[in-house]
Amino acid sequence: MKIGTDAVLLGAWASVAQAASILDIGTGTGLLALMSAQRNKLAQIDAVEIEQEATEQANDNFSKSPWSNRLNCINLSIQNYQSTTPRLYDSIITNPPYFDINSSTAITKEARSKARTTEYLPKNELISSAFELLSPTGNLSLILPLEEGNIFILSAQKYAFYLKRKTFVIPKIGKKANRLLIELVKYPCVCQEKELVLRSLEKGPHNYTEEFKKLHQRFYLFL
Repeated sequence: MKIGTDAVLLGAWASVAQAASILDIGTGTGLLALMSAQRNKLAQIDAVEIEQEATEQANDNFSKSPWSNRLNCINLSIQNYQSTTPRLYDSIITNPPYFDINSSTAITKEARSKARTTEYLPKNELISSAFELLSPTGNLSLILPLEEGNIFILSAQKYAFYLKRKTFVIPKIGKKANRLLIELVKYPCVCQEKELVLRSLEKGPHNYTEEFKKLHQRFYLFL
């Protein structure tokens, strides 16, 4: 799986800076966990990953990072991890699968299917596992396509989550939003809604807006 804009957006946007403990659900090769470690100098960061090869790659990436003593990847589904760990986390971050397996027949490789479809991580199981693993004052942050994101918010609210932040991601000036950055908590709050435009109307491969640059300058070398 290549590093995509969604994951980097979430890693830069999520509220992890003050957390003492962070959990990355479905870490893949460890990008979100590594970004969290870069942003938070003290937190202990655990990651769970159902696919064995990805787990090995994530732990290898962790071992080569400056934050190796604070990073750990466990080869388990979040459902099994939640049922066996006594830990609670101040911040949970995830770039979850969102394709329904019935509409994703072109995704044939098992590892890619685990990463991209809801077969191994249905929405309701992600919500319930995250709720059980989150501390009372913690936050759950994720990114989803616009329609799937709105459905996820409604499902999470039925489970007693509250929406704290929602950012509409607009790919280019003049376009409509196509992604949602979402922050959920366990306590009542007033939701903050914003927009984030990624690219300006200028020509060129790096025509990012100033807001995008400010959010991502610690992570992209060309910024």
